[in-house]
Amino acid sequence: MKTSLSNPIHCLPLLAASLLMVLTAHAEPPVKIYILAGQSNMQGKGDIDGDGGNSLRSLVNGEAKKDYQFLVQDDGEWVERKDVWMHYDLAPFQGLRHGPLTPGYGSSGGQVGPEIGFGHKMVDHQDGQVLIIKARASATTFCRPASANMRPRWIPTPRATSSTRL
Repeated sequence: MKTSLSNPIHCLPLLAASLLMVLTAHAEPPVKIYILAGQSNMQGKGDIDGDGGNSLRSLVNGEAKKDYQFLVQDDGEWVERKDVWMHYDLAPFQGLRHGPLTPGYGSSGGQVGPEIGFGHKMVDHQDGQVLIIKARASATTFCRPASANMRPRWIPTPRATSSTRL
């Protein structure tokens, strides 16, 4: 299948990269850009609030809360990291979400993904601004696997018969 760069969807990453280079050119020290790319697991399906102990809120209030206090302020509100910018484009189903890092950059506004821990830890270990570009492609592959040239399993391998043997 041939693809054309005239298709607008192919131009979006190039446009985003160009815009980011312009925005980061004036930041001191340089902005560190991380691309978190994956399939549906990159969307972020962790609930922020909820019952049953399987939410981010239950982590910061539970037995291991000392390990997660970097996520909340003293008053219990979520920390908003202005030194970590988020960019998450959910097109074509939802729009662009961007801003300082805080819970809510999951597949919906009430969910969280790997960006929350990654962003906090990366900026804690370096100087300057961090930009996280979150990319996900559900039910697709990013590249053709090496095995793509191999014979599919559903096509039978030809068997040697007396007429085909040498």
